[in-house]
Amino acid sequence: MGTNRRYAEHVDQQLAARAQQVASAPRPAGLSPLEVDLARQPARSHTDPVPIRAWVQFTPTPAQLEGVAVEWNDVAVHVELIDAAGRRHRLWVWASAVERVDPHSDRPPAPSI
Repeated sequence: MGTNRRYAEHVDQQLAARAQQVASAPRPAGLSPLEVDLARQPARSHTDPVPIRAWVQFTPTPAQLEGVAVEWNDVAVHVELIDAAGRRHRLWVWASAVERVDPHSDRPPAPSI
C-alpha cells in the first residue's frame, strides 16, 4: 500500500501542530531530590494509594488536582495525578500542599487545568 500524496502535506502539518501542542503544554514542577531528602527522611507507603487533592505548580499557573498519594515522608508526598489532557504525572510536592479526600464527601471535585 502506498502513501496518499494528495493529503500528505496536510497530514504532516496536522502532526507538526499536534507535536507543538504537546511540547508547549504546561508541565508540573515537582520537588527536587534535595528538597525531598529521602536519605535523611525515608519514604513510607501504604498498600493502597491514598486519595488526595494537591496543589501543583504548572508553570506559570498553579492548579489543584485530585489523585493518589503513593508514598510520603515528613515534608513531602509523592503523588500521581492525571491532568485535564489525560496525561499521568508522578511527582513530589510539599506535604502542606496535599489534603486527603474523603470518598464519601459531598465536596465537588477539584477543577483541573
